Amino acid sequence: AHPVNCLTLGAARADCQALGGDLPTEAQYEYVARGRRSDPYVWGSDTPACGDAVFGRGGFGLFASHQGVCNPEPPGGAMPVGSGRRDRLSLPGGEIVDIVANVSEYCRDSYQPVTGPFWSRPTLFENPLCEDASGPGLPVGRGGHWIASFVAPVSEWRSNAGSLSSVSPNGGFRCVWPG
Repeated sequence: AHPVNCLTLGAARADCQALGGDLPTEAQYEYVARGRRSDPYVWGSDTPACGDAVFGRGGFGLFASHQGVCNPEPPGGAMPVGSGRRDRLSLPGGEIVDIVANVSEYCRDSYQPVTGPFWSRPTLFENPLCEDASGPGLPVGRGGHWIASFVAPVSEWRSNAGSLSSVSPNGGFRCVWPG
Protein backbone atom coordinates (compact mmCIF):
# COMPACT_ATOMS: atom_id res chain seq x y z
CA ALA A 1 0.00 0.00 0.00
CA HIS A 2 3.01 2.33 0.43
CA PRO A 3 5.82 3.12 -2.02
CA VAL A 4 8.86 0.89 -1.73
CA ASN A 5 11.74 2.91 -0.31
CA CYS A 6 14.94 2.38 1.68
CA LEU A 7 16.56 0.25 -1.05
CA THR A 8 19.84 0.78 -2.87
CA LEU A 9 19.89 1.35 -6.62
CA GLY A 10 21.24 -2.16 -7.14
CA ALA A 11 18.45 -3.77 -5.09
CA ALA A 12 15.76 -1.70 -6.84
CA ARG A 13 17.05 -2.60 -10.29
CA ALA A 14 17.39 -6.29 -9.35
CA ASP A 15 13.76 -6.34 -8.13
CA CYS A 16 12.53 -4.87 -11.44
CA GLN A 17 14.65 -7.26 -13.52
CA ALA A 18 13.43 -10.25 -11.50
CA LEU A 19 9.91 -9.26 -12.60
CA GLY A 20 10.96 -8.99 -16.27
CA GLY A 21 11.27 -5.18 -16.32
CA ASP A 22 13.80 -2.53 -15.43
CA LEU A 23 13.98 0.95 -13.98
CA PRO A 24 12.71 3.67 -16.33
CA THR A 25 15.11 5.84 -18.23
CA GLU A 26 15.14 9.49 -17.30
CA ALA A 27 13.42 10.29 -20.62
CA GLN A 28 10.64 7.75 -19.98
CA TYR A 29 10.07 9.15 -16.50
CA GLU A 30 9.85 12.73 -17.75
CA TYR A 31 7.50 11.81 -20.61
CA VAL A 32 5.00 10.37 -18.13
CA ALA A 33 5.59 13.08 -15.48
CA ARG A 34 4.69 15.77 -18.03
CA GLY A 35 1.39 14.01 -18.75
CA ARG A 36 2.72 12.93 -22.20
CA ARG A 37 2.64 16.64 -23.14
CA SER A 38 5.01 19.51 -22.46
CA ASP A 39 3.32 20.58 -19.22
CA PRO A 40 5.38 21.10 -16.06
CA TYR A 41 3.22 18.64 -14.07
CA VAL A 42 1.28 15.50 -14.96
CA TRP A 43 -2.00 17.41 -14.43
CA GLY A 44 -0.99 20.53 -16.40
CA SER A 45 0.57 23.83 -15.42
CA ASP A 46 -1.21 24.67 -12.13
CA THR A 47 1.19 24.99 -9.20
CA PRO A 48 0.58 22.10 -6.79
CA ALA A 49 -1.31 22.66 -3.56
CA CYS A 50 -1.25 20.39 -0.52
CA GLY A 51 -3.25 17.29 -1.42
CA ASP A 52 -2.45 17.46 -5.16
CA ALA A 53 0.71 15.42 -4.54
CA VAL A 54 2.53 14.06 -1.46
CA PHE A 55 5.03 16.74 -0.39
CA GLY A 56 5.64 19.09 2.54
CA ARG A 57 5.35 16.32 5.13
CA GLY A 58 8.71 16.85 6.87
CA GLY A 59 9.14 18.82 10.05
CA PHE A 60 9.47 16.12 12.71
CA GLY A 61 12.24 14.07 14.29
CA LEU A 62 15.20 13.66 11.95
CA PHE A 63 13.46 15.93 9.41
CA ALA A 64 12.72 18.79 11.84
CA SER A 65 14.77 21.17 9.69
CA HIS A 66 12.34 20.67 6.78
CA GLN A 67 9.18 22.73 6.85
CA GLY A 68 6.12 20.47 7.04
CA VAL A 69 3.80 22.83 5.15
CA CYS A 70 1.30 20.09 4.26
CA ASN A 71 1.46 18.01 7.41
CA PRO A 72 -0.16 19.53 10.48
CA GLU A 73 0.24 16.40 12.64
CA PRO A 74 3.30 14.21 13.29
CA PRO A 75 4.67 11.97 12.00
CA GLY A 76 5.72 12.88 8.47
CA GLY A 77 6.50 10.28 5.87
CA ALA A 78 5.47 8.81 2.58
CA MET A 79 1.74 8.30 2.13
CA PRO A 80 -0.17 5.31 0.73
CA VAL A 81 0.24 4.93 -3.03
CA GLY A 82 -2.16 7.18 -4.94
CA SER A 83 -2.76 9.68 -2.10
CA GLY A 84 -2.15 12.74 -4.30
CA ARG A 85 -5.49 13.90 -5.80
CA ARG A 86 -3.98 15.12 -9.07
CA ASP A 87 -0.70 13.17 -9.15
CA ARG A 88 -1.88 10.57 -11.66
CA LEU A 89 -1.97 9.80 -15.35
CA SER A 90 -4.89 7.78 -16.72
CA LEU A 91 -4.04 5.53 -19.65
CA PRO A 92 -6.11 2.90 -21.50
CA GLY A 93 -4.34 0.09 -19.60
CA GLY A 94 -4.59 1.67 -16.14
CA GLU A 95 -3.42 4.57 -14.05
CA ILE A 96 0.11 5.67 -13.09
CA VAL A 97 0.18 7.41 -9.69
CA ASP A 98 2.71 9.29 -7.53
CA ILE A 99 4.71 10.61 -10.47
CA VAL A 100 5.30 14.15 -9.20
CA ALA A 101 5.99 13.31 -5.55
CA ASN A 102 5.77 10.87 -2.61
CA VAL A 103 9.27 9.40 -3.03
CA SER A 104 12.00 10.43 -5.49
CA GLU A 105 12.69 7.60 -7.89
CA TYR A 106 15.75 5.98 -9.36
CA CYS A 107 16.22 6.06 -13.11
CA ARG A 108 18.51 3.79 -15.12
CA ASP A 109 20.65 6.66 -16.40
CA SER A 110 24.04 7.71 -15.07
CA TYR A 111 23.83 11.27 -13.82
CA GLN A 112 25.42 13.93 -15.96
CA PRO A 113 24.63 17.65 -15.78
CA VAL A 114 22.47 18.92 -18.64
CA THR A 115 25.47 21.02 -19.69
CA GLY A 116 27.70 17.91 -19.83
CA PRO A 117 28.82 16.21 -23.04
CA PHE A 118 25.98 13.68 -23.23
CA TRP A 119 23.01 16.07 -22.97
CA SER A 120 24.57 19.06 -24.74
CA ARG A 121 25.16 17.23 -28.03
CA PRO A 122 23.56 19.11 -30.94
CA THR A 123 21.28 16.28 -32.02
CA LEU A 124 17.72 15.04 -31.76
CA PHE A 125 17.47 12.37 -29.07
CA GLU A 126 15.26 9.32 -29.57
CA ASN A 127 14.57 7.56 -26.26
CA PRO A 128 17.96 8.51 -24.79
CA LEU A 129 19.71 6.58 -22.04
CA CYS A 130 22.79 8.21 -20.55
CA GLU A 131 25.28 5.49 -19.76
CA ASP A 132 28.18 7.93 -20.03
CA ALA A 133 30.84 7.09 -17.47
CA SER A 134 32.41 10.57 -17.69
CA GLY A 135 29.87 11.93 -15.17
CA PRO A 136 30.13 11.62 -11.39
CA GLY A 137 29.00 7.97 -11.47
CA LEU A 138 25.81 8.54 -9.51
CA PRO A 139 22.30 7.42 -10.44
CA VAL A 140 19.63 9.91 -11.49
CA GLY A 141 16.76 10.66 -9.14
CA ARG A 142 13.51 12.09 -10.57
CA GLY A 143 10.37 13.36 -8.93
CA GLY A 144 9.74 15.16 -5.68
CA HIS A 145 9.40 13.52 -2.31
CA TRP A 146 7.40 13.78 0.88
CA ILE A 147 10.07 15.76 2.77
CA ALA A 148 10.28 18.62 0.25
CA SER A 149 8.42 21.80 1.22
CA PHE A 150 7.43 22.42 -2.41
CA VAL A 151 7.28 20.51 -5.69
CA ALA A 152 9.25 21.98 -8.57
CA PRO A 153 8.15 21.49 -12.19
CA VAL A 154 9.23 18.10 -13.50
CA SER A 155 11.82 19.55 -15.85
CA GLU A 156 13.60 21.07 -12.85
CA TRP A 157 13.25 18.20 -10.37
CA ARG A 158 16.29 16.17 -11.30
CA SER A 159 19.21 15.25 -9.13
CA ASN A 160 22.25 13.12 -8.95
CA ALA A 161 20.83 10.60 -6.57
CA GLY A 162 23.80 10.59 -4.23
CA SER A 163 21.34 10.77 -1.35
CA LEU A 164 19.55 7.75 -2.82
CA SER A 165 22.72 5.72 -3.41
CA SER A 166 22.34 4.43 0.13
CA VAL A 167 19.01 3.51 1.67
CA SER A 168 16.74 6.53 2.14
CA PRO A 169 13.17 7.03 3.33
CA ASN A 170 12.61 9.66 0.63
CA GLY A 171 13.90 7.53 -2.27
CA GLY A 172 12.17 4.70 -4.06
CA PHE A 173 11.58 3.20 -7.48
CA ARG A 174 9.08 1.94 -10.01
CA CYS A 175 9.49 -0.66 -12.73
CA VAL A 176 8.72 -0.39 -16.43
CA TRP A 177 8.18 -3.14 -18.98
CA PRO A 178 8.54 -3.13 -22.77
CA GLY A 179 5.30 -2.23 -24.57
